[in-house]
Amino acid sequence: MPMPLRFMCLLIFLVTGSATADMSLRVINGDDANLDDAPWQAAVFVDNGFACGAVVIAPSWVATAAHCLFDRNGYPLSLSPERVKIVTKTDSVKRSVYNIPQEKVVGVERMLVHPEYTEKTFKADLAVVKLSRSVSSPAVVIADSRVQQRMESVAGDREDMSLQLTGWGSIRATGEGISNRLQKAHLSLVSDLSCATAWGTTLRDVAGYQQAYVCTNSSRFSTCFGDSGGPLVWTDPDRVSDADRGKTLVGIVSFSAGQLCGQGVAPDVFTQASTYSGWMENCVAGKSCDFKVASPNLNSQQVGTQNTNSSGGAWFFLPMLLLNLWRR
Repeated sequence: MPMPLRFMCLLIFLVTGSATADMSLRVINGDDANLDDAPWQAAVFVDNGFACGAVVIAPSWVATAAHCLFDRNGYPLSLSPERVKIVTKTDSVKRSVYNIPQEKVVGVERMLVHPEYTEKTFKADLAVVKLSRSVSSPAVVIADSRVQQRMESVAGDREDMSLQLTGWGSIRATGEGISNRLQKAHLSLVSDLSCATAWGTTLRDVAGYQQAYVCTNSSRFSTCFGDSGGPLVWTDPDRVSDADRGKTLVGIVSFSAGQLCGQGVAPDVFTQASTYSGWMENCVAGKSCDFKVASPNLNSQQVGTQNTNSSGGAWFFLPMLLLNLWRR
């Protein structure tokens, strides 16, 4: 099934030449992956078509990017959970959910978007999805602040390639060569300072950007045109013999320098998992957690609280950039 590209203009400030921020991304220059590489990998389908990546965080919950849960018109899909399906326990997906073995397809009970999510800055680009039934895929371990600090001290601004990105989609920045096979790439961490220097006010104008984002080097391996919502996992070299092989979820794919993927124009940017680990854990555990209230009024910015056990490089600023937003 062909996947339409959608475009949205947003006011955004960037300090690089002609780069544009690109959401819903795909792995560039990756290798074929299998379930052993990322057993927690999941996919989001909207209106029966492939939309985004996701990651299993509990037997009946996945996490994904918040922007994946809005349709082409900006309508919140949390108002229509029947339009969303989650696929797990596979390293191969088709463009249509009808071409996937139905035992791997799960319905959605509800979706909770982080209350601080905003399209203007992509801060808190995170959502959790409650599945209609439990799945057998193992849940990834979510990094806490101690893991984040250790990763930064061990891997910061070093070419150690200890971060693994996985996802489906195009293997070229042009959007051609769509792959049904799960792809993987190993990336290096970019420090907050280096990332903010490259992205300029796009990051620096976000309060607390150091805790909001994780960045990786995009000079060869990169996210682009379709991986959004997928996992970035760090392997702690001192814990590879542990039961979890030292692997923890440190990021959720959010945005990158669009149309120039894999060229090193600016680091790829991920939602920092450790900052929002408490929120995810509270939602999954059935404790009260705040979420953005879905409303047909697209300007609504209300926040609600729910107990989830209940039902129901250059120095020139570009003031206007075309944000390429691909969701399905």
